[in-house]
Amino acid sequence: MTDNDQTKMTESMQIMRIVIWFYFFYTWATLLDAVFIGIGKLKFLLIKSCVINFTVYLIPFILIAVNILFLNIKLIILIYSFSLLGSFIVNLIMYLILLSKNKETMLG
Repeated sequence: MTDNDQTKMTESMQIMRIVIWFYFFYTWATLLDAVFIGIGKLKFLLIKSCVINFTVYLIPFILIAVNILFLNIKLIILIYSFSLLGSFIVNLIMYLILLSKNKETMLG
């Protein structure tokens, strides 16, 4: 293995160590997405998309545009990872609101 291959392998492992934890949140967010789709609450998916796009993505984009943040691979990984976490948090909040409003009908 060349030094370049070793460097790429090390960088890949560093990326994996950061992102892997956020995929647990992605799994739960996807589960809640499926619940919303199953009960016909597609507006919740729209709300989540708007919240994530206008916070997790727009804020760093503006900070990059005004040269406060500088684009690099680690920043891209963090933005992506926090979008996974944010999706879970927004979904969980909406699910808890839905559950509290429909406690009798959802729990049987």
